[in-house]
Amino acid sequence: MLRGGLAHGREARAEHQCRHDDSGSPIEDPSSPATRITGLERVPSQECGSGQRNRNGPFGPDSAPAHGYNPTERVTCATRRSKMTIEARILDNDSRTIGDTLSECLSRSREADVAVAFAKRSGLEELRELSEFQRRGGRLRFLAGSDFAQTEIELLDDLGKLSGVEVKMRVACDAADSRRVFHPKVYVCREESRVSAIVGSANFTRGGLRKNVETAVWLSGPPDDPVLRDVASDFERHWQSRWALPVSDKLREAYSRARRERLEAIADALESGRQLDAQRQLRHTMLDLVSPELHGGRTWLLITSPENYPLCLNGPLWGDDRRASIEQMQVHDRVIFYIKQMKRLGAIGFVRGPAFEARQPYWPDRFYRYRLQLDVFLRPDLPIDFKALLPRLRGFRSGRSWGAKLQRSSLELDPDDAVVMWEAVKAASIRWRESGLLVAEGDGE
Repeated sequence: MLRGGLAHGREARAEHQCRHDDSGSPIEDPSSPATRITGLERVPSQECGSGQRNRNGPFGPDSAPAHGYNPTERVTCATRRSKMTIEARILDNDSRTIGDTLSECLSRSREADVAVAFAKRSGLEELRELSEFQRRGGRLRFLAGSDFAQTEIELLDDLGKLSGVEVKMRVACDAADSRRVFHPKVYVCREESRVSAIVGSANFTRGGLRKNVETAVWLSGPPDDPVLRDVASDFERHWQSRWALPVSDKLREAYSRARRERLEAIADALESGRQLDAQRQLRHTMLDLVSPELHGGRTWLLITSPENYPLCLNGPLWGDDRRASIEQMQVHDRVIFYIKQMKRLGAIGFVRGPAFEARQPYWPDRFYRYRLQLDVFLRPDLPIDFKALLPRLRGFRSGRSWGAKLQRSSLELDPDDAVVMWEAVKAASIRWRESGLLVAEGDGE
């Protein structure tokens, strides 16, 4: 069933009650019927008031996830002296990118702390608000790890030249901890009377902040909230560690040499072809496992124009002005794009979430109110000539002309035809995907 508005789903808001003593430690409340979750007492949702939708914070009045639910939760913590409220939301780089959320938090903050395993210049390009944050006199502490030589030390040098920015690198631990990798991803932003934190899987790279599949939690509340105090204390512990060092000439030289040798080792592996062959075989196996021939299920041909096709991939989204048509497509159904006028096949993927109703135009030709989020994972360098496949397509050989069958927005494919089209796109896409098969540890860019 469709859910109205850009919210794409019902409000999934619950309250958590906890009581703390004056030191901030949780204390038991034997009268509460709730279950205990990491020091918080979860009150069953039927006992909570519905409340008003939150219109504050970096998500705005119309923001919402695209998966048919709203993961925002209001968390209420009561102490003996005051009652405080923190808000929480899941970020996944789909409905709202971690980079956009971090930029929005910075736009209101006077101080910020970042601790990540890997950091690259591409991450700085995603942080639009840093220059404005600086101009307002904001202060930033930035800590990046050295494990696997993934961090670009040039980024740390660039940041270190900016006023109000202090930079450190977390170097390898002592012998007792030599097998432990420095792997946090913590972002803390402080306003006058509020603190926001993002904690999750995202490194300070374009991949982590925008392109990768990531999971992070955004928290926002008063500075004396126990959870937010813990996040800030965790960063402080890393920042004050004896292994967190300013980037001196000696450190820069040693780290740069280690990174250079690592990149040379990767180049040697590529030249030998062994690692590339192994990853190529893995990629082929994965594609076979989700093919229509082995996996079954339904496959849809999505018929679009050359102008709308790139926007579909950028979303990645599919839109229709007919509710009944789009509601037929279910989560995990496969999709193949057909580009009319060009008469060619394009990318393939899956339906990611249930249909939703939108309020704003996205495609230039008209307003498609009903939409689906997609997972697009293979795209050929050049779209494939559809007419060359016609002799092998059973559903297009009888009855009215094949062109007439494509005068619609979408078409459920015959299972055998789906296999033929899928395999054709897969074969044409392998070269495109293999150019990026060898991804080093971390976020890839």
